[in-house]
Amino acid sequence: MTAARYRLLGTVLMPIAVAVGLAFSPAGPAVAGSNTVEVGAPVTLNSRIEITSDTVKLGDVFNNAGKYADRPIGRAPDPGKDVTLDARWLLKVARAFNLDWRPASQFETASVIRVSQAIGTTVIRDALTAEIERRTGGMENFDLELDNNFMTLHVPTDRAATLGIEHLQVDTRTQRFTAVLAAPRDNPVLRKPISGRLHRLVEVPVPVRRIMRGETITERDIELVEMRANGLNGQSIADPSLLVGQAAKRTLRTGIPVATNSIEPPVLIKKGSLVMVRARSANMVLTARAKAMESGGLNDVVRVMNMHSKRVIEAVVSGPGQLDIELTSNLAMN
Repeated sequence: MTAARYRLLGTVLMPIAVAVGLAFSPAGPAVAGSNTVEVGAPVTLNSRIEITSDTVKLGDVFNNAGKYADRPIGRAPDPGKDVTLDARWLLKVARAFNLDWRPASQFETASVIRVSQAIGTTVIRDALTAEIERRTGGMENFDLELDNNFMTLHVPTDRAATLGIEHLQVDTRTQRFTAVLAAPRDNPVLRKPISGRLHRLVEVPVPVRRIMRGETITERDIELVEMRANGLNGQSIADPSLLVGQAAKRTLRTGIPVATNSIEPPVLIKKGSLVMVRARSANMVLTARAKAMESGGLNDVVRVMNMHSKRVIEAVVSGPGQLDIELTSNLAMN
């Protein structure tokens, strides 16, 4: 426990203890107690005290506290919070009420925890999203980012754990929003400001598996996922049809958008492979076997060598292992 925590304890519990407890002499009028007292049993300390009310009573802190067990000795912490009572403070209270108790050491403490109903970040995000959609009349699909992603509201146990959104404002230029959280919704005892940003979501195709360099992408290799538009760069491919049938120029990772410079037409002709070249004219088609001098994809122009004449010519890749030339530009294959 830090010095600051002890100072807080002094401001929260001590003033009430002096006003309604320590100022009374043990010989004063008795207060009806709700705690069961075992006659002859020693007074012991409750090291962990969970309470639901807004005050701490003597009987909450000490077992067998006697006729003053129901006497309030301090304000409870806020719902969901806790304070630690140190040995010195506990001894002062025990002596003020003539309790036969002493701390075992200067380090003995008792923790007072105010039980609460927690409203977590998920509920807060859902409530904000619903209210923004209602107020804006159903704006584009968006993702909500909170400035504080770990916010939790604690409501007293005797109140409904409901949440209201007040004073919502959205800046359509910056997509920033501010609001006030109110709990419970219908009769708030707690209000807290909140702020964040809206991010427009778009659907983009991403690989569902690791695609290695040279592999051809099929429809089964990709899926559409929603991502923040401002998180995509200008190279990211948004149309799935631009991916299917293309080959990976480098390894494509699962779930990561594919850039335009990461794909290329699949290689249909490999350097050094034997291919079939078709020479077309208006009246006939001639074919010849050739050897590819370089690799190429669909519609690429590559050099091939006629296996018979050893002459090198250029042809257009038209399919796997197949190239075309026009007789008007290449009058002979040999």
